[in-house]
Amino acid sequence: MNMNRRSSSPSLLPRPIRERIRFLVFCSITALVTFELARQGVYQDSALLLAADLGDDGHCSSAMSRPSRIGGGTPGFHVFENLWYHDGTYHVFSDEPTEIQARDVVGGALDLHFRPASERPNIGTVNETYCFAGTTALYNDGSSPDTTPTLFEKYYHFAAENLLGTMAALATFDFPPQGPLGWWYRLIGDRSSTIPNPPDRLVLPWTNSWKDGYGINELVVNGVYRSRLQVKEDWEEIIRARSDPDSESKSGSPWIAFEKVVIVDREAFVQSSSSSASSDGWNKLALPVTSRSPSPHFWTPTRRAMMSYVAAPFFERALPGARLGPVPKVVYVDRQASKRRLRHEDHLGLMDTLLSLRDSGRIAFKHAKLEDLSHAEQVTMVSDADIIVGVHGNGLTHLLWMPQGGNVVEFFPPDSFTRDYEVPATAVGHAYHAIRNVTVYLPEHWVVDEPSVESLRAGMDLPLDTDFVASFLGELVDGMAIKTSYL
Repeated sequence: MNMNRRSSSPSLLPRPIRERIRFLVFCSITALVTFELARQGVYQDSALLLAADLGDDGHCSSAMSRPSRIGGGTPGFHVFENLWYHDGTYHVFSDEPTEIQARDVVGGALDLHFRPASERPNIGTVNETYCFAGTTALYNDGSSPDTTPTLFEKYYHFAAENLLGTMAALATFDFPPQGPLGWWYRLIGDRSSTIPNPPDRLVLPWTNSWKDGYGINELVVNGVYRSRLQVKEDWEEIIRARSDPDSESKSGSPWIAFEKVVIVDREAFVQSSSSSASSDGWNKLALPVTSRSPSPHFWTPTRRAMMSYVAAPFFERALPGARLGPVPKVVYVDRQASKRRLRHEDHLGLMDTLLSLRDSGRIAFKHAKLEDLSHAEQVTMVSDADIIVGVHGNGLTHLLWMPQGGNVVEFFPPDSFTRDYEVPATAVGHAYHAIRNVTVYLPEHWVVDEPSVESLRAGMDLPLDTDFVASFLGELVDGMAIKTSYL
């Protein structure tokens, strides 16, 4: 007997089937790794890696010779590839059928035309063509003095509506990646699996006014768009430099092309014929598009970019509602120096509650007076927060930079409510709690256009039952304390 001979048992499956199973297992593992890299914002396809080093010199690549593609959108946010602009009109050169209406895309004095692919301009005429490579966020408001105000000069509208909606649109309506892993995304998924990187630039062609009074918008432009911003005067310079008086075009103005673009247009949202555009009357620009986003992970690369810019650690939770540290961290955004604030005695009662929770070792506590903090410090303070607490106001926009799965507690007067901060909180994966004095105002009771909303915006001293809030916060803290998250 040959003792060196291996003993073997017959396989239950034929060899071709075994090989197919091995291949499927390999593909499944590859898919899981790819998705996790994308979820964490690590994966970038080759086009995005190239775009990161783009110079805005107006050079037109061969990619711009292809027909336009329509990603889709909701009123106020639409995604296109190879979109063209000329003389007050945007042009989609495509033979694809579409149900998109022009007035859902652009408003004011502008127009959008859908034309056959064969009519697209010849990019070989260099002097008459300017191309924006990569991905562009185009805030299209302000084309006419009679249109809806742009609201760019408010941090909330600039970041929690325009930027947040841009990223949700890219996540929901973008095209499959074109890089080395793009084939796999197209095989196993659909557009809903996209985890977008921030756009390569921001273009505001019709206004030079975008800075808020506190300088936070500049932080957003620098941190998210890497300081790549073109405003009205830059746009006009492009047109002046590329205009050709001998052109066949009546005006001689150039064609401007966008390799990929998200058109953000509040006027289009307001004037839209879509019955769902106003989101059941709430009139929140980002609500329709964020409601379509399949996952709050779409915001992760944007938050990562901001954390990198301010040199703050980047945290993620293993589970929604899990604390990030040994105990939950609570940030109280103090508005007592403003016109809209808590009654003085209620502010003191809230502070007593928070300090008591801190002193008993149940929370880490940050009392945030934003006027005393630099912009980077304001972002850093929420980079590891678990709970943000505050009166309705602009400072709550910082919830965008709290790691997904936190809690937002917003205080309102007894007869007021608006979804300004609920929309972004929900979009990026936070649990949202509206408190009106002695009650938690639940979604099933929300009413559009509460009578005192305007007075809320004008300013008032809000009452707050501090015993009720102490009990509510205690339960919220204890709920987070039993969940840990160390990533």
